[in-house]
Amino acid sequence: MAKISAKDRRKKNEEVEKARGTELFSDGVLKFFRKELDIDIIAEYTALKDVAKIPADKLLDRMELMRAINSCSKNARAANKVFLKARAAREFYRIDFDRSLRDLTIRATENVDRWMADNDVKKKQITKDMVQQELSSDPKLSKEYTLLIEKREEMRSIKSDCEVLATEWSNRQWTLRAQAKLVAAEREVNLSSKE
Repeated sequence: MAKISAKDRRKKNEEVEKARGTELFSDGVLKFFRKELDIDIIAEYTALKDVAKIPADKLLDRMELMRAINSCSKNARAANKVFLKARAAREFYRIDFDRSLRDLTIRATENVDRWMADNDVKKKQITKDMVQQELSSDPKLSKEYTLLIEKREEMRSIKSDCEVLATEWSNRQWTLRAQAKLVAAEREVNLSSKE
């Protein structure tokens, strides 16, 4: 058997990985997930915020627990979809944020350059600090910059809230499953003690 060189092995592995990647992100797969994740994020979030309560006396009812577990599973999946949509929205906003910040920075740099020319200041390298000061001091730029930062923080907060919501529903599902196991174990103990 002939030995395969490391270069040939790497090339073959790259081809295999490339083939796997195209299968994973084929048009059919992407269409499926786009359809699956096409939700009304506001309606879903609003519905998921209100956590249904189970009365304490029903916690020992197996049928009631199973209904609650099924409902929790459905809600956990829905909450995860909301989180994924919020995360995607934040990523898209980050692109817009970078683009808008770049435009603001260019305008601030032009303002600093113009000020230096108008005041006969010796031409020198414009620093990040100078641009930052211009962003803060120019009323128009400052307002746009503040709005940009506020929206970035708001998007971060929304993503974080949606992540917490998804985690809470997932935790609730597992808690109910643990309760169901306890009820089943208690029932086994009760049945075996009657024998």
